[in-house]
Amino acid sequence: MGITLQASGVIFFVGDNITEEASKIIQDWFKQPVVSLYYEGPLELKPKIEEYFYKRGYLIGIGEPIYIFIKKHEGKIAWKIIYKDYKVDNFLSLSYSIDDLFSILDKTFKKFNLPKKSIAYDPEEEKYYIAENQIKPFLIKRKEKIYKVKIGEDISYLKEGFYNFNGNTVYVGKDITLDSTSNFIKDIYVYGKYKYNGEKIIFEDKTIDFPEVPLYIDKQRVISSHYWYENQLIENSEVVLDVFKKMALLSDGSLVDLSKTWKYQLPDTPFDWYLENEKLALAFVNGDVLVFDIRKKRILYTQKFEKLLGVGLKDFLYVNSNGKLLKINIISKKMESLGNIKGDFIIDGENVKFVNGIVIRPRYKGVWYDGTFYHFKNLKVENYLNLLYDDKAYYIFTLDGTWRLIK
Repeated sequence: MGITLQASGVIFFVGDNITEEASKIIQDWFKQPVVSLYYEGPLELKPKIEEYFYKRGYLIGIGEPIYIFIKKHEGKIAWKIIYKDYKVDNFLSLSYSIDDLFSILDKTFKKFNLPKKSIAYDPEEEKYYIAENQIKPFLIKRKEKIYKVKIGEDISYLKEGFYNFNGNTVYVGKDITLDSTSNFIKDIYVYGKYKYNGEKIIFEDKTIDFPEVPLYIDKQRVISSHYWYENQLIENSEVVLDVFKKMALLSDGSLVDLSKTWKYQLPDTPFDWYLENEKLALAFVNGDVLVFDIRKKRILYTQKFEKLLGVGLKDFLYVNSNGKLLKINIISKKMESLGNIKGDFIIDGENVKFVNGIVIRPRYKGVWYDGTFYHFKNLKVENYLNLLYDDKAYYIFTLDGTWRLIK
């Protein structure tokens, strides 16, 4: 990657040629103080510690040694600093934020002005260029580019960044095509103001690496079937089946709130479930049907059925059992048959409809498959992955991108 120089354990990349400008940039960075960082703690916090020193005007290489120890437990942070003759820790008064550690470091490490220019390498173009207002002497960063955005038949050329099209906020980081009539966003998963490009969750102020299409996103956490991100990425010990009402339904048949302070163990793993306001109907492989009050955290109804294939819930409980659709009052337990089912059923608004296909679980999302297309309301889609929704819209994830339907 071009010519390099080394001083105090810091490697400086000059570029393909030592130009007068590159030489001056490196000379400016040579003047910055250097520390040796000895870090012991969670890997996800190490970049924040390094960034702290870079922003204060220090380079990390061979210099004055500083030892930083960090441990985390249930949201609390213990830390220790050893620098020259200075030793300090918070073992008897734990922190909830790493910022407390930075406040202590501020008292010891004077802030230095940073050089105005750095040398950057664009891996896509395989070229070096001069970058301004950076915290390191060298960085790998794509140079800001212009991308083609096609909306219907209209074509625009825009700088990389966040843009709002037809009520959708998207990140323009490559050439994209938007269908203005169907509101289909190609090659990216959109959920409100959050985006997922197959590798990263894109927030308005940051991005995080994430290996799977999410089931749930908010400012604090991202949850998928196999992964849970909350300050760090963790692989789930149990598969997450669904997320609703600030709760997660797990494959071991448990309900947990997203802060993981409360857990309710259901009798078995459900194969179908239906959410209606604060009530959750569940169907289990052993034939049990259960209606659970999420707010009051108690069971409202339970009964066993033969050849159980699914449940739905509105003002009444609907159960697909023995080839018939049963309508049940969960208070009086009065039951009536709505007829034989050849395919499956969905609940659309206040109406129960039979469909010639298979309903995709969870049933309350209203998506069904006819063997060729997936159906949601009047929309037919291919390669369906999941449906998320907020107060304003439905977001249907497919292998090709996102359908956005205004409520």
